[in-house]
Amino acid sequence: MKLILTSLAIAVSLPVLAGKFQFERYQSIIDRRPFGNPPPGYDPDRFADEIQPVSGNRDADLSEEQQQLQKAIALHAVNIDPDGSTMVGFSDLSEPKSPKCYYMAVGETRNGWFVKEASPSATNAFMTVVKDSIEVTVKLGESTQPSATAARPRSSLLRNSRANSSAATQSLRSRRAKRELEAAEQKRKDEEQKRKDEEAAAKAAEEKALREQERAEQRQQLSALAEEMKRLREEKQRQKEAQAQNEETVDEP
Repeated sequence: MKLILTSLAIAVSLPVLAGKFQFERYQSIIDRRPFGNPPPGYDPDRFADEIQPVSGNRDADLSEEQQQLQKAIALHAVNIDPDGSTMVGFSDLSEPKSPKCYYMAVGETRNGWFVKEASPSATNAFMTVVKDSIEVTVKLGESTQPSATAARPRSSLLRNSRANSSAATQSLRSRRAKRELEAAEQKRKDEEQKRKDEEAAAKAAEEKALREQERAEQRQQLSALAEEMKRLREEKQRQKEAQAQNEETVDEP
């Protein structure tokens, strides 16, 4: 009887130990979270169909000013330049008829925009900007406009195809936006250089005219000095001649 009970205990404990051993083999991988943080409401002890979806709107935590600013921004690219600086390309859509494009580094300020931070993460690229003391965070590829149509169930194959197509389109748009931003930045630099060249040429012309005027004044002064010296020599010569003539008159008997 004791032998039978021992055998049953071993038979029951082996699967438990085996399952525990197999789970512990992958614990280090689970701890690294290769697929990112778990979603809100995640419970490893419950099945997926038992978890209630978390309701709520992320924009509800933002003020009205933050929501308006967030809707006026379109993030196109987050890149790392060869010098190691993190660059972001985005558009200011506050004026739809004349949107403005920016390509700025983290920590840079331009036209009232300040790029506070950015991440080029392949899964969570974002930037945080400040405009008129209002700070918002915008993610790459995340639309701030609500969808006009309700979501409809699709097969996993169709979803993957649409996701890949959307990612390719977003990548193409990001590259195109980056080229446009680089072209706009190069145009701004060329115009700035042209303005500096024009200012340098105007300054050089002004200095040349000033030097010419100074040389003309110096020539006039030298000419006047020469005339004065000539007059003094002639006056001295006349005095000598007059003195010599007086001496001859005195010597006559």
